[in-house]
Amino acid sequence: MHEARTQDKLPDLGWATVKQVAQHFSCSVDLIWRMSRDRENGFPAPYKLVARCTRWNVQELLDWEESLKANTTTIKEAA
Repeated sequence: MHEARTQDKLPDLGWATVKQVAQHFSCSVDLIWRMSRDRENGFPAPYKLVARCTRWNVQELLDWEESLKANTTTIKEAA
């Protein structure tokens, strides 16, 4: 059981599964897929590496997350 939790953690670099991405952002797998289809939110698109193997670039996810934090800070400072 402990081993499964370690495997679900977002890796430091490389590629992440939809399950790892969902766990990192504390949301459902379905929400990750919906966010991926909505290009207006800026959420990184997944990459289809081979048939039945779709992954997200970890650095793109972390950059997106940082951009959200930066936007939140800017909004708070403006208020």
